[in-house]
Amino acid sequence: MQLPAPADRKSTSARVNWLLRQLPKDGKELHIRAYWPRRSKTTQASLESIRENPSVLQIEDRSLASTSFEVKLVRNAVGRFSQSKRFVEELEDAVRSFYEQVGQRLKRWQPAAPKIVETPKEAAGAQPQASNEAAPEQFTRQPSTGLPDLDVELPR
Repeated sequence: MQLPAPADRKSTSARVNWLLRQLPKDGKELHIRAYWPRRSKTTQASLESIRENPSVLQIEDRSLASTSFEVKLVRNAVGRFSQSKRFVEELEDAVRSFYEQVGQRLKRWQPAAPKIVETPKEAAGAQPQASNEAAPEQFTRQPSTGLPDLDVELPR
């Protein structure tokens, strides 16, 4: 499964930690591949080694941050290719266990909702002065639509 790295985190270690929080603690067969901008090569390591040292995914150019991650299940399939029925059973088991361990837990990064910034007047608790003429930055009251009337001041 491939996920884009969170854009609100600047360093690769912060991006890796975001991913690690979503993964199980005991993922012995799990590997993570990091993709980088430009023509940089990908890096890959086991989940165990990344938990011990998150910088194993970092490339030499520390100014670059990873752009996406791929989580993989790597199993030793020696001797399972001799019978096609057994191979298919093993494959189905691997897909099911990967989804149970990882797939259903992963959440795609989404940017945070914008926050309302208080103006200095609002922060001080001052009420805007009422006047007969509406300022161009304010909405005027419209004919009643059955909805409550709201006075909204637009930022300058």
